[in-house]
Amino acid sequence: MRRPLLALVLSLFLAAPALAYTPAGDWTGTWISTSTPSEEGGNLSLTLYPLSSTSWSGTYIIYDTFADDLAGSLSATASGGYIYAGFTIHYNGYSIPFSMSLPTAMGNSYTGYWQMTVGSSIVDYGTFTLYRQTPAQVTVTVTAGTGGTVSPAGVTTLDYYGDSPAYSITPNAGYAIADVQVNGFSIGTVASCSFPRLTSNTTLHAEFKKQGQSSSAPTLVPILNLLLGN
Repeated sequence: MRRPLLALVLSLFLAAPALAYTPAGDWTGTWISTSTPSEEGGNLSLTLYPLSSTSWSGTYIIYDTFADDLAGSLSATASGGYIYAGFTIHYNGYSIPFSMSLPTAMGNSYTGYWQMTVGSSIVDYGTFTLYRQTPAQVTVTVTAGTGGTVSPAGVTTLDYYGDSPAYSITPNAGYAIADVQVNGFSIGTVASCSFPRLTSNTTLHAEFKKQGQSSSAPTLVPILNLLLGN
């Protein structure tokens, strides 16, 4: 018996894997103690960004039902597909390490586990749920006028806080670079550029001129001199 087309499409849709990206960016959510659920819980905010392939950094704000809001910096280590983040919270006069783990590839929400330890003893534990507040990915859109090319061309998609490739601006024979613009602002007649740790969509555009032809495009230096009154 042939399967109805709708059922086939539905089964393929349900079987499709969820998209996953790095956890770089801002997250908000909730946490709760499963060992003492009537006593502890609240909201949680995290900001995470990579320092290297194995080291992450960030900040946290944790809101406790019975304590003041706690905020500070955190450090994390990536290993085996997970990021192990930890920070110290101050509760009832004690400084207690609070640790949690997140996968190195996440969708737009995630539920995981946390624990608090004193020495080698786990004194409290529970779950947390986070929701992504910043884009999972950003783009660099490249365009070029007549007389040259920019490579890589087209649209490059990067993970949030990712480093772009180096872009090469190359005039054709008989042409020269007239102006290069990033998000509509001139950066001069550079032959290459890159964008480290991007957190928003970016455009890169290059204009070219025939050799010997003057350029009317403004450059950043004269604009700065004008603003500074030089």
